[in-house]
Amino acid sequence: MGKTAPLSIVPVKDIPKATDVPTGNLLDVFRLITKMEQICTAQNGIGLSAVQVGIPWKLFIVQRGLGYEYYLNCEYNGTGEKMKSVEGCLSLRDAQGNLRRFEVNRYQTVTITGKRLRISDSPSLVLEDVNTVEKDLYAVVFQHEIDHQNEILISDIGTEVEFTR
Repeated sequence: MGKTAPLSIVPVKDIPKATDVPTGNLLDVFRLITKMEQICTAQNGIGLSAVQVGIPWKLFIVQRGLGYEYYLNCEYNGTGEKMKSVEGCLSLRDAQGNLRRFEVNRYQTVTITGKRLRISDSPSLVLEDVNTVEKDLYAVVFQHEIDHQNEILISDIGTEVEFTR
């Protein structure tokens, strides 16, 4: 990856097209996800795709519990019923910097296939095959982040809604 400017969330218009993550150097991948964790935490996000910080990789992180999980080159297959989901996106903000929110139809259950990066006890970085079923909130998060990789935005597939706190 080399030396670059500090990472930050890029606006939707600047999100690059994603390509497969080069897995020859998992340390580079780990360095990037460490920075992505910091951004996601600072922005109060639950997930973040590498393309949202200007890195053209099929890579995203998901916060679950107190930690993060890391997914590379993943796809999803939706099954069963759909549900309405109101979603925000860290790359979609209004002029005041507030998240814009959209109501989107999402699968309630998805099967995720691809790779997951795990930090083993050694410590070492391990890529493992993932074939897992996600439901409800996490089904939505996975669909949202994988959609980013496929150049699909919630603003393309949803209806903007007013959101009050």
